Amino acid sequence: MNTGVLRLFGFLVLACTLQAANAQGPHQNVTPRYKLTLLGPLDPAEIFYAADLNNRGELAGTVSFPGRAALWRKGQIIELVDPTVGPFLSSAASSLNDRGDVVGQMTVLSDLTIRWFFWHRGEFIDMGLPFPGSAGSPTHINNRRQILFRSATESGVARSYVWERGTFTALEPPPGGDGSAAANALNDFGEVAGAGGTANGNRAVLWRDGTVEVLGVLPNTDASRAEDINNRGVVVGESYDSIFGVIELPFVWRDGKMAALPTLNGLPEGLTEARSINDWGQIVGHVTSFMDNEFFAPLLWQNGAVFELNTLVRDDDPLKPFVRLRTATVINDRGQIQASGQDSRVPDVHFAYLLTPVL
Repeated sequence: MNTGVLRLFGFLVLACTLQAANAQGPHQNVTPRYKLTLLGPLDPAEIFYAADLNNRGELAGTVSFPGRAALWRKGQIIELVDPTVGPFLSSAASSLNDRGDVVGQMTVLSDLTIRWFFWHRGEFIDMGLPFPGSAGSPTHINNRRQILFRSATESGVARSYVWERGTFTALEPPPGGDGSAAANALNDFGEVAGAGGTANGNRAVLWRDGTVEVLGVLPNTDASRAEDINNRGVVVGESYDSIFGVIELPFVWRDGKMAALPTLNGLPEGLTEARSINDWGQIVGHVTSFMDNEFFAPLLWQNGAVFELNTLVRDDDPLKPFVRLRTATVINDRGQIQASGQDSRVPDVHFAYLLTPVL
């Protein structure tokens, strides 16, 4: 089905969904306040490393080291174990959809092979490989159960594929470049955002309807990459200086135009990333100081303004005196945010948190 027709049908469904969920969805004209939820125990030996967040408030990730794939649901951590393959050395879950399907990879102990899996209703489905000996992992699953994979050739060139019903379809790289295609996100219409090599260097790229579209760069930068795409076809990412590495500016791309997002305190210095956008247009990411690698600040963009997320945690939240958030990586359509930070009671350890808006 053509993406335009599919998108029209999807918008009708989305409109009904958002209208029904309006009481839970973000209120765009109100600066949100958040409550913090620690994901997993405050135990350095059993840390839950969150990788993705769905619209039901569930998270996929990995517990501890060497790693066990897990699903966080309503305060409980469910480890994903495949009894059919015997003992495994490690496993990791990288993404989940609103149906609760999870994708990830595991290393089997008996032969040290890496298997890519699709976890559906408690059953593991071996995804196979796009080509023999390929390395990489599944990175995203949408609500149509299309799965995005990142891999690499023997020479290290990034390649990407979309898996659907047992078939891998390669995403073609932009013409005239180095042949690289590094996909980062997949929406419910099968549109993919990422980066690819062009004759002018790395560029943010959008794959849709069998075509590859180069999105360009912001002024005073020479490279870009896309991090996420929502169901309205809006893309976010970074445009950066690939030579000196001193500037990384967040952008939003819509209707064929790339625009810069505001930076914290209006300063261009530092590395600011826009990592995720929901269907309401809220964006999250973080900034790292170029001069001080220990400085991280999680960010929210809403209604053309940027907010530092630590300042939006409710003052009466019991975790606020101890927690300093550092990064924000995913935001769902309920306005919940997946973030990481440090707790002063357990120094030098990063924990995962779920931020839930509270009116």
